[in-house]
Amino acid sequence: MRIRRIILVIGAIFLFSQLMPALAHAALVRAEPPPDAVLDHTPTEILAWFSSPLIAGSRLKVFDSQFRAAAVGPTVIDSADPTLMRAPIESLQPGRYTVNWEATADDGHVSLGSYEFIVREGSAALVWPVVGGIVVLVGVHICIHDAPSFGAATCC
Repeated sequence: MRIRRIILVIGAIFLFSQLMPALAHAALVRAEPPPDAVLDHTPTEILAWFSSPLIAGSRLKVFDSQFRAAAVGPTVIDSADPTLMRAPIESLQPGRYTVNWEATADDGHVSLGSYEFIVREGSAALVWPVVGGIVVLVGVHICIHDAPSFGAATCC
């Protein structure tokens, strides 16, 4: 009976010790932009949340479809939420992008992964014509409705 207990305890310790490394790796839980997103505008920041707290050495990198690195600022671990790493990113051209992440858990285990998102064609180009059109419409509205107070010679 006693030998059986010893064998069970040793077996349980062995099994538990084999599972611990798998449990220690930080797994991606959520991201902004999310995996497989199709965006109408370029993101200003990459955010990634993990299943365990992270430490220095964790990083985010972004590559375009030609494997050229996008301009990404330094990756920081959020001081209020150590499961969140973030990195600012400069404006992206339309196309498909891959976010590569390296997460170093607070116990030192490193995990790697990646996901993709798309920035739609022409999304940034639509902003200024729309803004310009609104400015023109407001100007015409002011001229038409306020013409009597300005006098015919000063309007439009």
